[in-house]
Amino acid sequence: MAEDPARITLSYGRRAPAWRRRRVIVPAVIGVAVIVAGWMTSSRVAAWYELWSYRHEAARWYAAACNFSEPPTKLKYTENPADAPRGGFVHSYSVSGSNVTTGAASYGGSTVERLPLFTGDGKPILAAAPDQAMLFVHLRTSAHGLTRLIAVERPIFDGKILRFPFNEIGLLKGDYRILRGGTVTIDMSGIAAPGEIRIFAGQPDPKDASRFSIPFEARGRRGYFDGVFTVGSHSSPDPASAKVEEEINSVVEMTVRMEATSTRPAAATAPASMP
Repeated sequence: MAEDPARITLSYGRRAPAWRRRRVIVPAVIGVAVIVAGWMTSSRVAAWYELWSYRHEAARWYAAACNFSEPPTKLKYTENPADAPRGGFVHSYSVSGSNVTTGAASYGGSTVERLPLFTGDGKPILAAAPDQAMLFVHLRTSAHGLTRLIAVERPIFDGKILRFPFNEIGLLKGDYRILRGGTVTIDMSGIAAPGEIRIFAGQPDPKDASRFSIPFEARGRRGYFDGVFTVGSHSSPDPASAKVEEEINSVVEMTVRMEATSTRPAAATAPASMP
């Protein structure tokens, strides 16, 4: 005869005492906390080490850039078809509103020829474009005593105007940063047009710490882009405020100068092929 289900009693046992439950829960919570704290600490350590490594590299880069020098016969940039490899230039550019495309080659490659930039997530980095070439990189001091690392990049023609990008680099809150940048424009009418110019490594002026020159060649003639680092204008009558304004508005100015006679560099040096 089957047992009556109504008479079956169910027993679930006794609940563990509170002290025993705490003995299991508390270590578990502590363990999770230790794991989370370890993960956060390791992330912070990794971020700290990454920043330390960058600052160490940037300090070495800046020290090398302050006195960077290449021979004045070193070809740094050319649009002259005679310098193009078989098949023509690999790189070219055009300006907005123009249908003219100009082939060009840059000869950089030095670890100095980089700029202090940022990644997409805001991390500092020393970087350069694949065809990056600095025509001039050196420490310059204005007549008013302002010192910055000046970097002049390869130019582009916009009609008869040649545009040189430049950057002023210095310390900002303990890190090397681009403090100011801009573009110098030079009218090349009667001197050179797109597809003609060859530019060589720039040289600091040994007699004037604010000046430099960048040799070039076009149409069989030799010339120079003479540059000077100078403070900008100010509007404040207060000397202290005026000094701040001048430093904020500091600028690189450039002019063009041609040699009286037609000359060519004795031994222009450049890579055997396009980068």
